Amino acid sequence: MTSGLDKSVKRKNDKWLKDVLSHLCSIQISLKIVEVMILSSNFKKETEKQFVGSFRRA
Repeated sequence: MTSGLDKSVKRKNDKWLKDVLSHLCSIQISLKIVEVMILSSNFKKETEKQFVGSFRRA
């Protein structure tokens, strides 16, 4: 009786663990996307500054 119960509890825990892991992976991916967007926007700002600076000097 208890072994059957333990198996069903373990199965639920495994499913829960998989859900949590997949959720964490999706969070990590979205954070990476945000990080890339921030870096690219900073890069864009820097290149605009350099472009405007070189334009003014010319």
